[in-house]
Amino acid sequence: MKSSVNAWQEAQVSAGIGGLRIKQVLVDFGSTVKRGQDLVLLADENVVADVHKQQATVAHDKAALAEANLNADRAREIKESGALSSQQINQYLIAEETAEANLALSQAELENQQIRLRQTHLIAADGGVMSSRTANLGDVVSASGELFKLVRQNRINWRGEVSAPQLALIKAGQQVHLLLPDNLQTLGTALMTAPTVDTSTRNALVYVDLAKASAKPGMYSQVTIDIGSKPALAVPQTALVLRNGRSY
Repeated sequence: MKSSVNAWQEAQVSAGIGGLRIKQVLVDFGSTVKRGQDLVLLADENVVADVHKQQATVAHDKAALAEANLNADRAREIKESGALSSQQINQYLIAEETAEANLALSQAELENQQIRLRQTHLIAADGGVMSSRTANLGDVVSASGELFKLVRQNRINWRGEVSAPQLALIKAGQQVHLLLPDNLQTLGTALMTAPTVDTSTRNALVYVDLAKASAKPGMYSQVTIDIGSKPALAVPQTALVLRNGRSY
């Protein structure tokens, strides 16, 4: 069987925040990275300022809530004395609930700004090798715009089509031999076969996990799958007689 070698999974690496300038690119095409490693740093001055501003808002709302708590507590203490009307007491209690809601809202917004600050560090979601790079110093990124492509875990595989009779002979775990360009050879292991057969070609896909060797995604290869052996009846060719187009 002949087909090309492919990346096991090629993940797109993009920014989670837009409108910020790239101030540092830490990896390049072909770099090997680890999960959680910094790839790109974005200019964070504006985001840091937004975080500080929101921290001040949270502090203000905490002070407002403390004052509302005191007023509400006093109102509850003298509720039975009749010193305050029911309307005034209700106003203090409603003011307390409003202050609590305002604080919860400002704290949620602070958390949102802190998330934006963390997103100025673009990190690798998994380990692997960078297969492409479009990130450049000074570029202004857009949210979800591709900056890199990552071959996850540096794993590669071979995917090829086999006929239905061949499919029945292939099982997970069988050894696979690949002949690459320039007669390079590498080994692989059959991972799985497709659960369905294509209705137009009547073929199915086979997935083979390759050993870390000289194979690269995009290489064309010839594949032999070791399906095992079983006893067979054999006779010398000299014992055969050709008659009417058939061997006896």
